[in-house]
Amino acid sequence: ARAAEAALAMRRQELAAARAALRPSSEDEGGELIDVIAPIDGVLLRRLRQSEGPVAQGAPLVEVGDPEEIEIVADLLSEDAVRISPGDPVIISDWGGPVLQGKVRQIEPFAFTKISALGIEEQRVNVVVDLLQGQPADRLGHGYRVDVAVQIWSQDNVLNIPITALFKQDRNWSVYRIENGRARLRQVTIGHLNGQEAEILLGLEEGDLLVEHPSSRIVDKVLVRAREAPQPTSEAQDGSEPAAVQLSATWDNTVGGCDFLIR
Repeated sequence: ARAAEAALAMRRQELAAARAALRPSSEDEGGELIDVIAPIDGVLLRRLRQSEGPVAQGAPLVEVGDPEEIEIVADLLSEDAVRISPGDPVIISDWGGPVLQGKVRQIEPFAFTKISALGIEEQRVNVVVDLLQGQPADRLGHGYRVDVAVQIWSQDNVLNIPITALFKQDRNWSVYRIENGRARLRQVTIGHLNGQEAEILLGLEEGDLLVEHPSSRIVDKVLVRAREAPQPTSEAQDGSEPAAVQLSATWDNTVGGCDFLIR
């Protein structure tokens, strides 16, 4: 509502400026002082003219803003922007203060090209975020940098695993589940996926122990054990079963809450 009122006040001021531009000038107005009224109440953010002198009609003089009406603009990849909807919750962090909460107000209908740090052309879309009422953001100002994460899906009682345990086998998502001291290859069906966790729909149960970061030495039915000390492993020389592959990380699969974010 406040944003709509501010936009209305600005449009009224633009209308007044346009009417003033249509008024014919007269010679006796040459030395007249004219009051320039800001379209909104606020504080001076930037002065565009540093000294007195003649200015063209409609030339910008200062930038005025309301510190109480801060909005955040995040440029997201276009393929991520299409998954976002107005009203989605937003987490704002890494600005120098506590984590803030917000919500998506608008996804702009056009994209622009931006060159990434790797020199790759990306299509970006501006997403406008409003802070929720009562957030301690009094020190957050115009032009400040923030980190924005938009929550697109959230669910409790979800079976999830780290993506470091997932890999593709014959075009199917698979994991190595530890059964009786051996790594067993299991195909799984995943649901939502983000940069850290994956939702498991089929193929695993709560409490299953998985191998994280499986190396090329991990194959189906190979003996495995948790790494306790840096001991070398090698093939047995007496014809017996080879020594177990030592694992640096395992994952005890659990059910819990799961949030999927776009950054």
